[in-house]
Order: sequence, then structure tokens, then C-alpha cells
Amino acid sequence: MKGFVLVASGLLLLLCLCAGPAEAANIACFDWSCNENNTGVCTFNSGCTQLTQGSLWRYSWAWGDGNNDLTGSAVIGHTYGSPVPCNATVQLTVIPFSADDFSTSCQIIVRTCAGPPIGMSGRCQG
Repeated sequence: MKGFVLVASGLLLLLCLCAGPAEAANIACFDWSCNENNTGVCTFNSGCTQLTQGSLWRYSWAWGDGNNDLTGSAVIGHTYGSPVPCNATVQLTVIPFSADDFSTSCQIIVRTCAGPPIGMSGRCQG
């Protein structure tokens, strides 16, 4: 807190230049799941996103295969083309009204390339 005291004509005046509590930051988050039969079919759910500033307008998805989608829905599916990649880096950008865009990205497992299916789902939070 910063402040100063001003004395004029016998009056004591205390002025305070105080900052209010900081608002929590917006946090982009999505859960993902790809089927275990290696067809490249994946589902994404951005319902874990924390929007504390602004109001939601759209979700922008970059799938890591050159394709992108813009949607107002928290749940979306994407099918990776042939040949189905082992991994892909997926980026979610949340586009709110009256606030800056914010995003997160993670590498997901699209299909099992070696060994048994493991880790075919997860959470990405930025």
C-alpha cells in the first residue's frame, strides 16, 4: 500500500493509493481421450477451463496435423487422418469477450505405436 499525508490549514488528510485484490488468471484446460483401437478418433473436453475474466465466446483448436476448428462448444471430436500419428501436439486457445485470449498445448497419444495401449487419455492445463 502506498499513501501520503497532506496537512493544509490545520486539517490532516490521509490519501491512500491502494490496489484491490488481484483477479485470478484465466486458465485454459482440456481433457482428451483417444480410442484404443488405433483409428485416430479422439474426443476433447474444455470444461475444466477456468474463466475468471471476460465471458466465453469461442474455443479455437489446433490439432497438430495442420487442421483447426473454431467452436462454441466445450466438447469436440477430431479424427486424425491416415497414416494415424503416434502423437500430436494439440493447442486450445480460449477466446473470451472483454478479455485477452489464453491458451495451453500438450502432446497427446493418438495411437499406440509400441507395446500395449497406455495413457490414451489425460488432462492438459496451462
